[in-house]
Amino acid sequence: AKLLALQDKNRKVLCPRSLESFANWQKAQKLKARYQSKVSNQRRDYLHKLTTHLVKQYDVIVIEDLKTKNL
Repeated sequence: AKLLALQDKNRKVLCPRSLESFANWQKAQKLKARYQSKVSNQRRDYLHKLTTHLVKQYDVIVIEDLKTKNL
């Protein structure tokens, strides 16, 4: 769809097609966004569960900022 729209623009067609005129392209974009959102939510949920488990299991959690240059 993007290629066809660019070709129309480069050929200077009288009525160039825009991406809004491609219904299947729009459906695919919405479906892609839905899947990306789902994967993002799954990752966020996993990290939340993991950190909750770590906090409940251990008393003290220490994070150290090491510089690899000093190693």
